[in-house]
Amino acid sequence: MIWRPLGIAMIFPTLIIAIVIAIITRQFMSEVCHNVAIVFWITANAYWMISEFFQFDAITAYGSITYKYLALIPFTTGILILAYYYLLWRPMHKHALETM
Repeated sequence: MIWRPLGIAMIFPTLIIAIVIAIITRQFMSEVCHNVAIVFWITANAYWMISEFFQFDAITAYGSITYKYLALIPFTTGILILAYYYLLWRPMHKHALETM
């Protein structure tokens, strides 16, 4: 199908734009945390999509963990970045005003 090459081709511009946005907004902690989390989520979705396209998603990687579940690593990393921002950084910097 035409969807497989098109889907894989769209990974690169999507990921590049997300990284550029994260770099542009790096002076604002709230923005950079959200944008870096998005980069990790795009990476996880891209990996998951590729694993299904090339049908290695059901192959066992370790124990009962299949390669599809390895996408949880970047997903979890994105969640941990946002948890750091909302649970640690933001409460400690209540007095700091971030403006764009």
